[in-house]
Amino acid sequence: MRHGTRHIEPLKLLGAVEGRVEFNENEREHLKDCEECSRVFAAFENHFAEGTGGSAKSGTSGRGSEIEYGRLRRFKEGDRVCVIGPIAENYFRVLGIVRAVTFAGNVYRYVVDFEDSRTDTFFGFELRLAQKPPVAP
Repeated sequence: MRHGTRHIEPLKLLGAVEGRVEFNENEREHLKDCEECSRVFAAFENHFAEGTGGSAKSGTSGRGSEIEYGRLRRFKEGDRVCVIGPIAENYFRVLGIVRAVTFAGNVYRYVVDFEDSRTDTFFGFELRLAQKPPVAP
């Protein structure tokens, strides 16, 4: 952690996992660089992230997320996702498909292909599963 940089409050980390709170750019950079905050965030993800069904265990959970390296892999290849948070305004079409999952620097990153032929890489908190289209009666 850089000298003089404050940790992200645990309630804000939990709020981000639950999708109620979004990180600003400084907080995203801090989370990338701070082992303590990333561990707290991962602990919340492991227990409270959407789709884990509560306390997740190693292996697969109800929707296919896996915990590896002590971190929750929130998405898998082939998942339909949309970009959330302030960066979403940079995407004409915010729906995409996860094409690859990488783990480096103590975090998962997700390579997403968009319908408009763009490809970009995201942290898990910058994405959420896309809503399934409604089924006609």
